[in-house]
Amino acid sequence: MSLRPNVSWLSEPKKVRIDAAVRRLLSDIGMRIYHEEALALLETAGCRPGKDRMVRIPADLLDQALSSAPSNIAVFDRSGEPAMDLGGDRSYFGTGSDLLYVLEGDDFTRRRCVLSDVARAARVCLPSGPASARSILGETSSAKTRC
Repeated sequence: MSLRPNVSWLSEPKKVRIDAAVRRLLSDIGMRIYHEEALALLETAGCRPGKDRMVRIPADLLDQALSSAPSNIAVFDRSGEPAMDLGGDRSYFGTGSDLLYVLEGDDFTRRRCVLSDVARAARVCLPSGPASARSILGETSSAKTRC
């Protein structure tokens, strides 16, 4: 017998509220797209880039994307062996050490990730108590070491 715990952070009503808020944000406000090919793909799919590369994603396009996404994705290691199975109720946690860029919480500027960003992300997992996203995003880094 194997034990597989199931962790649920949010109630179903909260999940529904988050889903509605994200849909409203994507369709009304949009998001800034930096990647040229992604911008072109979104435009081809029916999105209209606005000023400063802001793209609004209509609800019907979001529904189409979600319904066409696979329910499971296999991740393999460098030798080609299965490493993780993403799907179902499985969860994986990391430190953010694979991030190329971070978004500053105080002025929303995008910059290259530095080592102290990874350290700050790792502190979220410390057992000393929960850290708010605001306190984490609000910190700025002066370290120059790249991740």
